[in-house]
Amino acid sequence: MDPQVSDKHPPCPHCHSKRVIKNGSIHTGKPKYKCKDCNKQFVENPTPQCVPQEKRDIIDKLLLEKISLRGIARSVGVSLSWLQRYVNEKYRQEEWKVEDTGDPEDGVDVFILEADELWSFVNSKENKQWIWLVMNRKTRQILACIVGNRSEQSAQKLWEQLPELALWE
Repeated sequence: MDPQVSDKHPPCPHCHSKRVIKNGSIHTGKPKYKCKDCNKQFVENPTPQCVPQEKRDIIDKLLLEKISLRGIARSVGVSLSWLQRYVNEKYRQEEWKVEDTGDPEDGVDVFILEADELWSFVNSKENKQWIWLVMNRKTRQILACIVGNRSEQSAQKLWEQLPELALWE
């Protein structure tokens, strides 16, 4: 019999392999297991904990105050990874509106857009990442942002992110 196969450990929920070993425990003391075939970690009979709506409302208010995500996670008592997923989901659901910058006295609605780029590297200087931004010059509202390389495909993705404006029709 394979020494890594044990009947006392649950099978892997991902690949159903029986080659599972004990791999520490989670914060509640429940044992954590690791599959030797797919390398996934799991907990037997996990009990998902939902973040209550009251906490979500507090998080929404703190996000408007521009407090860092780490600060919000510490003060509210949620994990940073959960908070990042929550913020990403809120961002996807948000309907973006371009602020009106026209001068009401002259009756002209003018959107002067400004594009800028900057680069940094990740892990090594050979792995350059470019950040492209398009913003409203008057309000400084960011209208589009993309992280990528300096290719035409990245520029096209940035262009596709720009909101539809009646002025462009």
